[in-house]
Amino acid sequence: MEWHKILDPNSPDLDRLAERHHLHPLHIEDCRHRNQNAKIEENAGYIFTVMKGVRLDPDGERQTTDLDIFLGPDFVITVLEDDCPEVQTLLEQVGKASATARLGAHTGAPSLAAKV
Repeated sequence: MEWHKILDPNSPDLDRLAERHHLHPLHIEDCRHRNQNAKIEENAGYIFTVMKGVRLDPDGERQTTDLDIFLGPDFVITVLEDDCPEVQTLLEQVGKASATARLGAHTGAPSLAAKV
């Protein structure tokens, strides 16, 4: 399984992955236009999910961040909206657990979803 972690939604890497894995252009647009509604959509060859991470900033204000996930039979692509240390830490933990357990293609994303 290949896991591609995109930290900049405007990265050309996302375009290359979209072409390689035949990702729908509207899903790529969702990645690039933030503050999408949380959703799960099934497409030919993959599932697209927008998850919302919520945290408090130092002033106690609620902040949200989008985490977009493309889950295919042999790939996972995560696209993080901004520099959210909590979500980045979560992604690292799931990555380590997946590598250690040698998880199947559809096991890592449910684990990630349970933690967000």
